[in-house]
Order: sequence, then C-alpha cells, then structure tokens
Amino acid sequence: FKQIKTIQKQSKEIVTISASNEYFATGSYDRNVFVYDYNGKRIFKYKNLDAVIGEVILHPDSSYLFLSITETKDGVYERPVIKCFDLITGQQIREFIDTTITQEQINAFYDKNTTGVKNAMSHVENMFPEGQTKSDINYPRVKDGLSHIERIQSLSISDDFKYFTSMDKYNILKIWDTNGDILNSFQVTNNKVNTDLYFINDSTLLITPNILLNITDYSSNVLTDYQDYKRSIPIQNKIFFFSNIDIESSKLVDYSTDSPNDVDVKDSKCYRASYSADKFAFLGIDGLVRICDFNGQVKQKLGKDRTETVGTRDGGSR
Repeated sequence: FKQIKTIQKQSKEIVTISASNEYFATGSYDRNVFVYDYNGKRIFKYKNLDAVIGEVILHPDSSYLFLSITETKDGVYERPVIKCFDLITGQQIREFIDTTITQEQINAFYDKNTTGVKNAMSHVENMFPEGQTKSDINYPRVKDGLSHIERIQSLSISDDFKYFTSMDKYNILKIWDTNGDILNSFQVTNNKVNTDLYFINDSTLLITPNILLNITDYSSNVLTDYQDYKRSIPIQNKIFFFSNIDIESSKLVDYSTDSPNDVDVKDSKCYRASYSADKFAFLGIDGLVRICDFNGQVKQKLGKDRTETVGTRDGGSR
C-alpha cells in the first residue's frame, strides 16, 4: 500500500465515504459531495447550502449515487430525504418519498419523542424571556415529500440492485425497491446510538451490531452473545464485531453454523473498520490501521503509533 495522490477539495471534516468498482464518493460538513475515479479525477459534485449531508452510497457495479440529506425548507422545516443521481449524466433521477406517511403520524411521533427537548426549551425561555428564544418544534411536513421523519443515519443497497434500505435515528427501518417504491417499514428494537445497515447477501441484512434480517419474509436472527459491541461489519460469511473500550479484543464471528465460532483479532481495540472483496481493515485506538485477511490475521500495519505513556507520581503510567 502506498499513497497515490492527496486530494484537498473539502474544507471541513469528511463524514461519509463510499467506494464502487470504478469510483469513490465523499460527503463532508461543508455540504459538498464529491465523486472521483481512482486516478483522483473528480467526475461529480453536489452541493446544497440548505442541507446537512448524511450518507453517500455507491453500488459496486452501477453508476448510481445514493445520498441522504436533511434539507431545511422555508428556512425552518427539516426534510429528511434520499436522492439518487446518475454519475454519467450528473442528473438527479429519483427521490425516495414515503407516500404512506401522514401528518397525523408525524405529529403523534414528535409529541411522544420530544418531551424532554420541549421542556428544556421552555425552561430557557422562562429563564431568559428577553432573549426571545425558540419554544416550539417545527415538525416535518408531509407536503414537502419525506423519506423519513427524522435524520437518516444509514443506507444500503443489495448487490443484485433489487432492494434498498434506510434507517433513521429512531431506528425506523425502511425497505424499498430501487425504483423508489416502499415495501415495508418498521422500528427495530435496538438500544444502540448508531446503527449501520449492510447487505450480507441479496436477501439478508445486517443491522449492526448483531441482528440478521431476512427481508423477503422479515424473519430475524439475533446473535445474543455480541450485543455489547457497538459496531460491526460483514466479512463474507463472518461478522467483525468491534468498538467497545470495555472489551479487550474484537471478535471475528462465523455465524453460518448453529453454534457461531469466534476468533479474537489480536491487538485490535478499534473504533472504525471497513472491508473489500478479500480483506478488511480497522483503525486502532493507537492510530494504526491494520489490514487483515478473512481469518483475522494481521497482514500489514500502516500509520504512526500514537500510543502515549505518561509517568505518574507513584511510578505508574497510562
């Protein structure tokens, strides 16, 4: 592995990245989405000053870019929406709009789930009446056309390009076809703050860290021994569980048998991971990137070790 090129186009932190066989895409806090080929040539740009970028997803074998954003409508109302662009023409070809959402559902949902926010806003208004602080929450509007009623935190596309899934921050999972028609919608029981979606195969969805969902009959399998991990990614017929500083090592778990087998991935406390067709990589808390085979063996380390040792009065260190 060696550096090919440094690209400095985005002025703020990159928050999402996705790769296909021909391109890679990035989205950042500066409200830009860029798509490049692997020579570093930019082939697509999207910018919306009235939107916060959520996630970008490229399908491995297509020229389509899927993007989740939270737009601001009329300067007040938030609009979580998923867009699809054709990278060849550069044109938006579709928005994923859930026509089953009603305004009554939105109002009831926000009335139930924003009590704490409303109380805090009311308290600030009472404490500082001269500040003219905002005391009401403006609920999303059905008339604006919504994909979800809250910020979208994850997207995934099946390899056969038949299914598309999305999940918002309240863990409401939606299953679409790639033409934009919604097939099902339900809330996932999961106590994780961040949940990612990955298609393991054309019909099985990994809902991180430990739920396997069959999206044809909606049956699920929960890997109960691994619920304490915060994150996971699929690796062929295995799952790499990681990101919990209270657990000494990450686990690579073969879930294809009735009794899942796991192997400790040594030296592997980490909080970011990714995978390709024949290997996976993770960023350790020491700042090193480790590249592994699918048996969990570390093949290469990249970067600079940032582990710090600090002496204390009693001679100890951390």
